[in-house]
Amino acid sequence: MALAAKLFRLRVPVKPEVMVPKLKDFRLEREDVGTGQVLVEELRDVEYSSGFLSAVALKDRPLVFRKRDEVMKTVRTLEVPFHMRLEGGDQLLLVMAKKRFANEIASDLSRIIYGGPGGIVEARLSHDKFREYFEASMDGASVIYFDQVDLPNVDVLALYGESLRNSALYQDYLGHGKIWYVVVTLPSREGLTVGVTRNAVITAFGRTTHQELLEFAFGDLVGLLEEPGT
Repeated sequence: MALAAKLFRLRVPVKPEVMVPKLKDFRLEREDVGTGQVLVEELRDVEYSSGFLSAVALKDRPLVFRKRDEVMKTVRTLEVPFHMRLEGGDQLLLVMAKKRFANEIASDLSRIIYGGPGGIVEARLSHDKFREYFEASMDGASVIYFDQVDLPNVDVLALYGESLRNSALYQDYLGHGKIWYVVVTLPSREGLTVGVTRNAVITAFGRTTHQELLEFAFGDLVGLLEEPGT
């Protein structure tokens, strides 16, 4: 089963002694206009230690379905773990969910922490650093996508196979675009197989643990980020 996550950056630093109480005290109830149900958003298990904060976001979603001739209404609660690095460099947020829901949680946290949108933004990888890391460390690449392609009527180029970085097509495609997405197996991470995009979306394949994905994101991936403002 694949694990997914996405890395974000906090645009304005917030001191831990300010951040932690805001998150610990957060709970919001609202009535859904369509169903009339009371939906709850809250944060649980907020813990802070050694510059890192971890918590779980719980968010209700209305669910309407038909049971024979009757329309049933219920609520589904989604639980999403997230982690923040608040000290030791740029403040970063890792949401352990697929891209669409990770973006939603990041927006919710921006509202809680900063009072509105825009406080938390995508953490994008530098193409040059991404390429250097891939070519030096990412043996076993099986998929590479390229974007910003300069060929007419071509939006994306893709390579599938083995030893892709040594192929002539890889060098050719680099001349026409930038690496957008790579799937690799990392010997340095005990065979961890991950897919990474340049906007810091991560998918870990196989029997990957939550902790392994967390260590990869805050270990290897953080060093590939663009400098703020570039």
